[in-house]
Amino acid sequence: MDYFNEYIQEVRDAKTLADCDYILGKVALLDSEIDEIEDSVKTQIERINIWRESRITSIEKQKQYFLPSLHAYILSTEKKTVTLVNGSLVIRKQQDEIIIDDTDAVISDGRFTKEKVSVSVDKSKLKQYLLETGEVIDGVTINSREPKFSYKITY
Repeated sequence: MDYFNEYIQEVRDAKTLADCDYILGKVALLDSEIDEIEDSVKTQIERINIWRESRITSIEKQKQYFLPSLHAYILSTEKKTVTLVNGSLVIRKQQDEIIIDDTDAVISDGRFTKEKVSVSVDKSKLKQYLLETGEVIDGVTINSREPKFSYKITY
């Protein structure tokens, strides 16, 4: 057995301050190795994440190139759903988005409030009123939304 291994055997049961200091130095070196490994892992993860973002961005751009054609096709059929071998195309009407521009004005109207601990706008009551009467009250803007296009891939 060489001198180093003999010494390690001897200090395994640290009996002196010098033995403890030697072992602590070895532990510090091992901690340093662990830190190097962790730093390397972080660097590799950052590189992988950059690569992933780059690839996904590129693929998303390619996908966005094809989707308008599919959207245009289903619009031309005037169907809500088109089933294909690789999946399906779907077009669904979306509800108009109600944007409360001035909450205080809607609350002061009084017809579209509900009380909890605080007073807020009752959107379902407001929506029902808007649908029934067509009257857009102060503090509200109606934002019409285009029908929503989606697709589903069949594997």
